[in-house]
Amino acid sequence: DRKLTKVERQRFKEEAEMLKGLQHPNIVRFYDFWESPLKGKKCIVLVTELMT
Repeated sequence: DRKLTKVERQRFKEEAEMLKGLQHPNIVRFYDFWESPLKGKKCIVLVTELMT
């Protein structure tokens, strides 16, 4: 477990925003993300379409 640097966090946010625009039958749809506290640490939550 390690913390993300500011640069890593910003890059993740930029890539996540880009993923929201991708639509293809062979790519799992990505809807949203946010940071949430979990046991005193920040956790990144990803919301995607259901994969079965």
